[in-house]
Amino acid sequence: MTVGLALLVAGGIAAGTVGGWAAANRIEVGGVEHGDREVVAVALPDYIPGTAAWMPDVRGMSETDASAVLAEAGISASVITIVTAPAAGPVGVVVRQSPVFGTLNPTSARIVVSSEARMPDVRGGQPSDAVAELQALGARVIQLREYVPGATIGTIVAVAPEVGEPLPDEVTVTIADSPVQRSLNDFGTLQGSAYRTTDVVHDGVAYGPSLQMSVGSQTVSTAWDLEQKASLIEGTLALDEDAAEDFSVVITAIGDGTELGTVSLTAGQSSAVQWDVRGVRTFTLRLTGTGDSWRETVYLLDEKVLGSYTALSGTTP
Repeated sequence: MTVGLALLVAGGIAAGTVGGWAAANRIEVGGVEHGDREVVAVALPDYIPGTAAWMPDVRGMSETDASAVLAEAGISASVITIVTAPAAGPVGVVVRQSPVFGTLNPTSARIVVSSEARMPDVRGGQPSDAVAELQALGARVIQLREYVPGATIGTIVAVAPEVGEPLPDEVTVTIADSPVQRSLNDFGTLQGSAYRTTDVVHDGVAYGPSLQMSVGSQTVSTAWDLEQKASLIEGTLALDEDAAEDFSVVITAIGDGTELGTVSLTAGQSSAVQWDVRGVRTFTLRLTGTGDSWRETVYLLDEKVLGSYTALSGTTP
C-alpha cells in the first residue's frame, strides 16, 4: 500500500500528490484508505472577524440622539463621558466631541453638550482678546470699524447682541477707528448755499478750508444731506471782523429737526464747535442776524466732517 500526505484547502477542494495522481491514484484521509480520486469536505471553525467601532460625528445632535448614534456605532456607554458647558447658539446640542469622528476603537469618548451662554462685556477691551473669548464659546465674530468721537482708537465700543443677552451663533463687535475727513460741501445741499474758501485770516490766524455764509437782518438756513454717514462736524464759527459793530448773529445747528447747539457772535468773535451727527440725515445751520446790516459774513473755519472709512469712502473729498 502506498501511503501519501493529504493536503486539504478550505472550501472543500482536496489537493495533493503521492508520485502524481496517475502513478498512485490513491489517497488516505484520516487513516482511511480510498480508491479512486475523491473530494473530501473538511469542516473548519467559523471565521470571527476582529471587532471595529468607528467614532461617529455627533456634533449638532441632541444628547439623546448622540447617545443612540454612539451605541449603534459600537461605542460602549462605559467609555462615554457627557458634560455640559456654556456655548453660543441653541441649548442642549453637542458642540464638541473627543476623539474626532473616524477614530477607530476609542478607549474613551467625551461629549460636550451646550448650556446657555450670554454675551460677555468686552467693551473697552482689545479685539484680539474679545475674539478669543467669543470663539471659545463657539460664536462667529464679525468685526466692524467705525469712527466714534471720544473713543480710544483700536478698542471695542459696541457689541451686538447687547451685553447679557443670549449668545447667538454670530456676534458683531464694533472697533473704534481713525476718522476719514470730508467737507460739508462734499454732501448734497438741500437748502441755501455756503461757499468753500481756502484763504481766511481771522484775528490774525490763517485758517485752512472753510465755509462762508451770508446773513442779514432775517433768518437764513443752509441744509445738507449727510445720508447718515457722518459722525462729527467740527470747526470754528466766526463773524467777520469787518461786520457792523451793532450787528450780532445767532447760529443754531440742527440735526433732523433736533437742536444740536447754539452760538451767539458779534463782530470779530469766534467759537470752536463740535456737533455729534451720528445717525443724522439732514444737517442745518440756521443763522439769525440782529442789526441794520443788509449782509454780513459768517465763517465755519477749518470745517471738517468726520466719519468712518466705510461710510465716507464713497463721498467725494
